[in-house]
Amino acid sequence: VKPGLRIRSENELMRSALALRESIRANPAETQWKRPIKPGLRIRS
Repeated sequence: VKPGLRIRSENELMRSALALRESIRANPAETQWKRPIKPGLRIRS
């Protein structure tokens, strides 16, 4: 893997994480059912 490709993918991950955080902030109602699911997924994997 070229360093340039890795940096690009990391930037994409950062961007998607920020977009996810923004969408959660925009939809507080969604956050209520999204948050309890995350720990469950983490425990399963």
